[in-house]
Amino acid sequence: MTTQTDYTADEWDLIVQAPTLASLFVILAQQYRPTAVARKMFAALAAIIETAQNGSSTELIQAVAVAIRAGQAPWWPTASPSDLVAVHAWALERCHQVALLLAQTTPETETAAFTRWLIAIGERAALVPDLPGLPDQVPAAEALPPVRRALDTLAAVLTLPDSVGADPPDA
Repeated sequence: MTTQTDYTADEWDLIVQAPTLASLFVILAQQYRPTAVARKMFAALAAIIETAQNGSSTELIQAVAVAIRAGQAPWWPTASPSDLVAVHAWALERCHQVALLLAQTTPETETAAFTRWLIAIGERAALVPDLPGLPDQVPAAEALPPVRRALDTLAAVLTLPDSVGADPPDA
């Protein structure tokens, strides 16, 4: 099983970013009010914290969740993209880097579990209603075509189906 000690500091920072990056990529697939984006990111954070509280199927997921819960903030570049389209593409590229890193350093079963976890966090964030006070009946991700495409793209980038060094699909 893989833990923080199996990675360099830079690699670990990238891995700790992964849940936020995956959520950000999915959320930015569709335009929302700033308050909705914040609520969706809080839903992603809640999913991560629940993982830390409930335990997990892998040590890597548990270690990332515990690190985030303990306040290890995901790294944000000093020269980050300034527009939403660039942030969307940047988040996808960083997810691709996580996939490449895990493919090189982590057992396949653990990598697959981490990928499923990231996609589940993105799905949970995507399903938060745009406006507070809406009925509990939230449309499924399938009913939101840009979100469904983003989840499919994220899954493709994270699973590296063809060749491990391939460029990520276009957002």
